Amino acid sequence: MIHSSVFWLWVSLAILFIVIRKLASQTIKSVLDGKRHEINLYLDEAEQHRFQQEKALEEIKQTRMHELEEAQKIIERAQHDAEHLKSEAFKKSEEAILYRRQLIEKHIHEAHDAAQRLIQSYVASKAIATSRHVLETSLAQDKSQEFIDIALEEIPSKFVRA
Repeated sequence: MIHSSVFWLWVSLAILFIVIRKLASQTIKSVLDGKRHEINLYLDEAEQHRFQQEKALEEIKQTRMHELEEAQKIIERAQHDAEHLKSEAFKKSEEAILYRRQLIEKHIHEAHDAAQRLIQSYVASKAIATSRHVLETSLAQDKSQEFIDIALEEIPSKFVRA
């Protein structure tokens, strides 16, 4: 068996395997260590990026919360201003209605007074005409003119409003 070529083939293969293993294991180990170091650097960098992103996300959340609070304040102020404007508009419209009502009542009163004066004037002219006709037909000519003159003098004082 020691003289057999198969035996020596196996021995030489075993020695070759041991030598290659010793030489290759150092190279493989150094390559693997280099890759491990590179992967650890990437992991550290990824961890830093994750931390920075979490920090940025927290800042964004705080900014958003602050902006929401500001928006709520703006909305509340706008609602308050709208209520104030509404009450002011209502007050001004009430004042305008009251002013127009007073103007209308004044115009109605003036029209009423003008109508009364017109009616008084018309009644006075009819009374004078009727009095003149009655006096001219029933009294003597010289007495009728005297009554007419007296009546004409008294008429303005009777129809003038106090």
